[in-house]
Amino acid sequence: MHKRWIAWGGLGLIGGIIAFGWVQTSKARAQYNGPPVNADASSLMVYQGPGPDGWQHILVVDPASRVMASYQVNPTNGAINLKSVRKIAYDLLMDDFNGGEPSSQQIKQMIDQR
Repeated sequence: MHKRWIAWGGLGLIGGIIAFGWVQTSKARAQYNGPPVNADASSLMVYQGPGPDGWQHILVVDPASRVMASYQVNPTNGAINLKSVRKIAYDLLMDDFNGGEPSSQQIKQMIDQR
């Protein structure tokens, strides 16, 4: 039971950090005199689920900057570990990568032959 409280506390801490960052980002945008930013596209998206050995895995995606960050929360002590950060803008420009057969190009060719 104690481990769950620590894990939930870690998730709450991450939620608080994300909320604080969102508020600070909103304040910075309010001071910016450029074109308006679509509120939906600028919101952080957070996904969480079970990871290995009871750890919680948290994925934070910033659609505006097309960056994602991966975290793990230790169920024993609630420590939050940043696992990786990646700008995915160029990833999303590829048609195929490590996808196996048939590739998207092969599927397109099959459909075009109809």
